[in-house]
Amino acid sequence: MLTSFAGAVAADVTTGPTPIASIAQMGWLITDNSILGGFLDQFGGLWGLFTGWYPGAIGETSALLIIVVGVILGVRKVLDWKVPVFYVGTVFVLATVIALVSGAGLWYPMYHVLAGGLLFGAVFMATDPVTNPTSASGRIIFAIGAGILTILIRVQANLPGGVIFAILIMNIFTPTIERLTDGWQIEKAKKYAISIASLSVVGIAIMAVVGTLLTPVVPKEPEPEPQPSITLGDELKIFSADTERAPAEIISSSVDGDVTIYLVETKGYAILEGGYEGAKANVLEVAVNKAENKIVYVKVTELNDTAGIGDKVEDEIFLDQFEGLALDSDDIGVDVVTSATVTSVSVARGVRAVIEAVREGE
Repeated sequence: MLTSFAGAVAADVTTGPTPIASIAQMGWLITDNSILGGFLDQFGGLWGLFTGWYPGAIGETSALLIIVVGVILGVRKVLDWKVPVFYVGTVFVLATVIALVSGAGLWYPMYHVLAGGLLFGAVFMATDPVTNPTSASGRIIFAIGAGILTILIRVQANLPGGVIFAILIMNIFTPTIERLTDGWQIEKAKKYAISIASLSVVGIAIMAVVGTLLTPVVPKEPEPEPQPSITLGDELKIFSADTERAPAEIISSSVDGDVTIYLVETKGYAILEGGYEGAKANVLEVAVNKAENKIVYVKVTELNDTAGIGDKVEDEIFLDQFEGLALDSDDIGVDVVTSATVTSVSVARGVRAVIEAVREGE
């Protein structure tokens, strides 16, 4: 019975990039405000990260709730408050060093703290009493080491989160930390302070170097709009003195439903102007719909005018002008192709021959 209920329920799920994955894709550094604003807005800004209204793993998104639970557990002595405080504090300080070196703002260390599983790991994972050092000094060293590793893994490795790996690596060093810090609280307080301070200085120095290695994201230059392959010039009327010269000749016609397709020979630059030996006429395919009284399309099937100049009339920008022109109007026209005027007239001349044939019932 219970399985039937479970099978009948469909869960609505939304997916999206997590904050850590998003900034990792951008190289872990954004210094341009025009990019930063849009980047943070997709997660509701730092406030959205703090409250948890963004996509992420279950339980790790709401920094507010994790902090509240962490405080309660610390007050009740369930966990040692020094571990999460030093862990998160180390990440914040080291991220601040990177921000100062690279020119990022205060948002950068806050982002490291609020995004991903840092707070969850600091409160619920790094405080595990079984795998942590037992001494207070050892736990502080453990937390600082985890913070250094978290930042290094995040910004220099292909593992955006870094928290789990940092904690696991420090777990490996727990026995060593235990041996080194045995009895520090009683006999070697000075050594305890010097060691922790030295570890902190090393971490800051490493982050200063790392900050210089990060490359900030820069705004992309807008891509230039594609330039048209040809340019059009003055308008040419289909029924004009230019198209009346050297009339075109219809070679054949065929019917395909409501569309009649004509093959037309029309003299172009090669014959009329170029005087090329053995020059041939251009051949067009002109399709018309007599029922709708319009031109369907015009296509150049054979072009014998100057290569690189006359063949510009084969471009769709020019030929598309004929589509839809009315067959019963003498006031129709198209714009000629710049630098290919004679060949443009040749095409218009062929279209005129087809229109005249349709009007005559051919």
